[in-house]
Amino acid sequence: AAVPADVSSLLAYPCGFLDFDAELAQAQQTLQLTVYFSPRNLSIVGVVKFNHLTQRWDLLGTVEHRANKTLVRYSLSDGGPYDDDRAVDSRIQDPVGAAALAIGEGGETRPTPIPSLTPIGLGVLVAAWALLLLIMRRRSGTT
Repeated sequence: AAVPADVSSLLAYPCGFLDFDAELAQAQQTLQLTVYFSPRNLSIVGVVKFNHLTQRWDLLGTVEHRANKTLVRYSLSDGGPYDDDRAVDSRIQDPVGAAALAIGEGGETRPTPIPSLTPIGLGVLVAAWALLLLIMRRRSGTT
């Protein structure tokens, strides 16, 4: 599924969003989920779910990186803040997105710029090095 427009842009979503419905047994109120990503992606930090109580996107799950895959484990409660239909009806609707750091293993498309010096900053740095070199020469007695 497409990435929702109001989700955080501080993270990348390399797989987009996944949607599914799960039927629970009568006595079951919580669903334990494990999502596998293959090949392994070290930049995945969890999954993003919309919290209907706080009206915010939250980062959930514990992440484990194995030899050739990344696992994210999390749980949802029927009718809880992360159940998309918010009803206690033995059914959980779960749109969820794997959240990754903006740059890292896995080929994310939004690289983070590397900070660089402005021309003035570079000039100050060169002047500081020249001053340091001059001080060191004077202390050693060389002119």
